[in-house]
Amino acid sequence: MQTMTETAAHITELAALAARGAGFEPHDADLFGKAVLWHLAEGGDPNAVIRALADPEDSPIVRLPLVLADLQRASSAVSGPVELTLNPDDTDLALSYARLGQHAGAEVVRVPSSPPRLRLEPSTAAEQPLPDSAELPERLNDHFSALAERAKALQAAN
Repeated sequence: MQTMTETAAHITELAALAARGAGFEPHDADLFGKAVLWHLAEGGDPNAVIRALADPEDSPIVRLPLVLADLQRASSAVSGPVELTLNPDDTDLALSYARLGQHAGAEVVRVPSSPPRLRLEPSTAAEQPLPDSAELPERLNDHFSALAERAKALQAAN
C-alpha cells in the first residue's frame, strides 16, 4: 500500500470535507477529521476510516462523540475509572476520538462474550497537541478526494 506523509492540516481538512461529502453534519465532520489524524498517526487501519464514512445514519462518526461526552460527564461524577459499552463497529476509532477528549490512557476493554467497552481513567486526562503529520495511504486519499468533490459540488449548488 503506497502512502504519503501529509501535514496535520491537510489530513484534518480533507477528512472533514470528505465526511461532509458523505452526508455528515459539520461538527461531526470536523471531529472526524481530527480523529482521523490521530488514527493514522498511531498506525490505525485505513479501512476503519472508509467504513465510518459509509452511512451517516449508522456510523462511529456520530456515535463516538456522544459516548465520549457521556464518559466525561460520568468521570466528573465519580472518583474511579468509567466504562461505557461500544458498538463493535466503533472500536477501531474509539481511541482516536478519546485522544480528542484529552484521554491518553483510554483503552478498549474486550471480554469474551461481551460487547467491547471504552474505559477512561480520570488520572489520564492531559493536554495533547495533535500530531504534526501522518502517513496517508493513497487509497484513503483517493476516497477522501472523491467525497470532498461531492461536498464541493453540494456547496456550489446551494
